[in-house]
Amino acid sequence: STTHNNNKNKNNNKNKKERKIHLSRNTYKALYNPITSYDAMRGWSDPFLTEECQQSKDWQLTSFPSCNGVHEYDLFDVNTILINNGYWRDVWRVQDSMGNVEVLKMMRYAHEFEERNYDRHRRDAVAMERLTRSDHVVDIYGFCGNSGIFQYSEGGDVHNM
Repeated sequence: STTHNNNKNKNNNKNKKERKIHLSRNTYKALYNPITSYDAMRGWSDPFLTEECQQSKDWQLTSFPSCNGVHEYDLFDVNTILINNGYWRDVWRVQDSMGNVEVLKMMRYAHEFEERNYDRHRRDAVAMERLTRSDHVVDIYGFCGNSGIFQYSEGGDVHNM
């Protein structure tokens, strides 16, 4: 296994003992030499389950897509506006059938629809569903494939905070 020193501020922590964290070879590689999109294009993947990494709860491997809800939104509606984008997904301001403003995140056209991307967005949706109870995280209302419906919040994006 590889040892990683977790002592960033040595001068400020003279009285504290050095703490060592032991990482397996695969964990070290995943942290310091992660798989890139270029690697994925060559067929490499980043599996969720490995010999050293197993889920602790069954819900981590389970998801319940709500595709009908996601497909109800009309991107040609006059109230639908492209408001932002990240590297992976475009962010649309949409209205549901009751007039509530929500956010639809859809994978950008430039990216391929690959198993790797589907699983990453599935994991994101499962994590968001679990975090929905928090007042500090926007709610997720549904997801399907690489798309998701989220609570709309005003005030800009994370980069403007």
